[in-house]
Amino acid sequence: MSALERIPVIGVVGGIGSGKSFFAQTLAKHKNVVIVDADVVGHDLLFRPEIRQRIRDRFGDEVFAEDGSIQRRSLARKVFGSSPEHVQSKADLEAIVHPPLAAELHRQITAAQVANRSDAIILDAAILLEAGWRRFCDAVVMVEVPREIRLQRVQTTRGWTDADLQAREASQWPLEKKRAAATYVIENVGPTLNRPTTNRPIDDAQRQHGPGNERTIDAELVEDESLKKKPESFSSVSTGSDQTGSGQTVSSDSKDEFTEKCLQIFQKIHDEVNLK
Repeated sequence: MSALERIPVIGVVGGIGSGKSFFAQTLAKHKNVVIVDADVVGHDLLFRPEIRQRIRDRFGDEVFAEDGSIQRRSLARKVFGSSPEHVQSKADLEAIVHPPLAAELHRQITAAQVANRSDAIILDAAILLEAGWRRFCDAVVMVEVPREIRLQRVQTTRGWTDADLQAREASQWPLEKKRAAATYVIENVGPTLNRPTTNRPIDDAQRQHGPGNERTIDAELVEDESLKKKPESFSSVSTGSDQTGSGQTVSSDSKDEFTEKCLQIFQKIHDEVNLK
């Protein structure tokens, strides 16, 4: 990255199991990017004594294992649901976790910008829009995948049921609202489906916080109406078209073409940021 160029911050959103991290991984294979993973940061926060104590005070000993670690499944059962108790529990958990989480995300992004050694900073956060973290980003990319495929993924990788997915998605913005808020949309549904990997083979030097860990709390909800631009769509469905422009489609039907579209999105964001 030239000293005269500004490093773009690219937020990545999508439905649960859509392959947000795969988009980040794809860029990392071809560009020098720093990936700030909100799930990993959130996992690390749960090891802080003051955070654990506040969670214990609010939710009791039943969400803790014998070794003092937080049992995320037990905690999830308390915060994911439609009852008034679930809604209040979720709001209380957000009040505990969100402020330090946002502060750490901002610190890592700022550190990467000051270092000025990367082509882009990727903020991989399931609740980026809901939590108001759009303010950290120059652009937002939505990875779009049909629900039936996402359900298959979370059944395989997380052992979730359809009801589990439904409960967690109810805690996030509807996909239509995310799509409307995104700057770009890339559809990962071609004949050779690009599935996310579970081990996230990203070099530790590309992260600001060390190697990846197990995913933690999946969804919090805080309104953010800061972005209304109509998204540009980059589709991996083969339609025979190859158009560019706001709201139009660039088609592809292979993993290589998915990579090409990811790089096109990166270049557009980079150019837009540095023309400002």
